[in-house]
Amino acid sequence: MEERQMYVESIRGYPYKTQQGVAEEFCISRATVHNRIKEILEEIKAGRYSDYSIIEDGHIILVNVLVFLDYEKYRKMLKDKNLRKVVPPFRPDEMVALLGWSNRVVREGGEEECLNGQNGPRPGISGYGRNDVGRGFGRY
Repeated sequence: MEERQMYVESIRGYPYKTQQGVAEEFCISRATVHNRIKEILEEIKAGRYSDYSIIEDGHIILVNVLVFLDYEKYRKMLKDKNLRKVVPPFRPDEMVALLGWSNRVVREGGEEECLNGQNGPRPGISGYGRNDVGRGFGRY
């Protein structure tokens, strides 16, 4: 009986960007990114996001892109004391699934099994996802 080889393929992006990287990625000014980071830091204090959402070490500031996207989507609601009550919780797992980031076991012969429970083709967003094997999140 022939033994078939297996390996794990990781399809993911790098979830952190510098302020300049975020500004370039979303076509916004560095000043806007700086202001959003201050606002996200307040949301971290309020418990919406993890302490690892913004990484600061001196002049180096890295922003978790998933957090940034979530904050941009719900920013107006989060800033309103009544609307913030109905803002859905931060669900990075759903965002990752939309981006096509996943792990899967691949066996010789083409059989696949996703480790995140989603077998079959993975959806992607233009410029992100399954073509970004081993590369970062978008352009740098």
